[in-house]
Amino acid sequence: MNISGPVLFSLLTICLFGSSRSKLATSLPELLTAVTAPATCEYNGKQYPVGSFQPNPCQPCQCTSSGRAYCAVVDCFFTQCVDYVHDKNQCCPTCPNGRNCRAPDGTVIKYGQSYNPDPNTHCQCNQWSPQAECLQKAPPVRIDTVS
Repeated sequence: MNISGPVLFSLLTICLFGSSRSKLATSLPELLTAVTAPATCEYNGKQYPVGSFQPNPCQPCQCTSSGRAYCAVVDCFFTQCVDYVHDKNQCCPTCPNGRNCRAPDGTVIKYGQSYNPDPNTHCQCNQWSPQAECLQKAPPVRIDTVS
């Protein structure tokens, strides 16, 4: 696009996420480029381009073309094991050995299996607790008959 006549000088102020940048536009194409240039977002002191970004594994964010950052916080409900590991690259802990629970003596029991710490005690995981449920059988009672 050619502009004949005097060169257009215009002061354009672009406001993005609470900050302003001034640019002296010397032509209409430059003015249009400045208005349509991709925006960035500032979040916690860092600049991010338009689109998805993740400052940490538990915080997915979106930078809009208007320069605003919208972020969510991931909440890890509860871990379904007692021997979980926390990987710094993942938000929530993981269970490398699957679902499990812990017996009163500290033994880890896989979900669906049972454990007998002694002949009279039977332990297994219930659906929602990290602690095993243990039932104890009463020892046999000996009854002497009187003749």
